[in-house]
Amino acid sequence: MIEVRETLSKGRGTFTIACILRGTRVIAEAGLLKIKREHKASDIISSFMKLPTARQDAYLELHEFACGAFQKSVEDDMGQRWHDLPARQRKVLAIYGANAFNDIFLIMSRINHSCTPNVFFWYNSVTELGTYHAVHDITIG
Repeated sequence: MIEVRETLSKGRGTFTIACILRGTRVIAEAGLLKIKREHKASDIISSFMKLPTARQDAYLELHEFACGAFQKSVEDDMGQRWHDLPARQRKVLAIYGANAFNDIFLIMSRINHSCTPNVFFWYNSVTELGTYHAVHDITIG
């Protein structure tokens, strides 16, 4: 029902390739990092380092952003200034800061934000999957 592909101006995005009816589960995806809810910055980095190289590469393709509050939290956790951390660690953490919904989901991270979304995110703790369901009918594209 969906595919991830290049957009004209904003990198990769998720597009529908079939009509999706309201209520349909569009995505059910396992998270990459498998970290506990009360995680620290060091947990994020450690979980990232345990990923196979191909998964690390896919993670590093995601958008990164670290607001001042996030950077301060990392500094408190790591015991050093944000800009003193190695560049790769800053990137890993900034990607987490920009994309985390209890974990990092590669497909879900490619869905654009909307104030009137056409899908609803829910983490299913029984299946340990992040899921998106259509909140109304969605047309192709």
